[in-house]
Amino acid sequence: MIGCGSPSTRLTGVVSCEYAYEKCRSFTLGEAMAHAPVSERFTAQRRQLFLATLAQQGNVQKAAKAIKISSRTCYNYRKADPLFAQAWDDAIRSAMDTVLEPEAMRRAVDGVLKPVYQGGELVGHIREYSDTLLIFLLKGG
Repeated sequence: MIGCGSPSTRLTGVVSCEYAYEKCRSFTLGEAMAHAPVSERFTAQRRQLFLATLAQQGNVQKAAKAIKISSRTCYNYRKADPLFAQAWDDAIRSAMDTVLEPEAMRRAVDGVLKPVYQGGELVGHIREYSDTLLIFLLKGG
């Protein structure tokens, strides 16, 4: 809550960033935006960037971080907006095809190098494969 002391602030606990910027010169615009309602912070442009990043990386937290919004806010908006939820699902499907499934296949088939330590010193590496991951991939295909 921005402590501007206006009646609307005391009643609702939230003020718009325009009010905060115009009426409370001691606050920066960034501070005002941080306390603005989600509808003012999670703009259409930010939603588009979130969805694009989600489609590229398949990771909600990374996509939220890219737009400087919490992942909780993104999930809440998803619950409230069916069109956004559909676009989110489409982005995840896209990521599954281009990022997640190929990475899962690589880990299942090619394996992952894991360090081996003895007496606190690195003595080599061992390649580990994921049979469970491969089973899930085969069942899905």
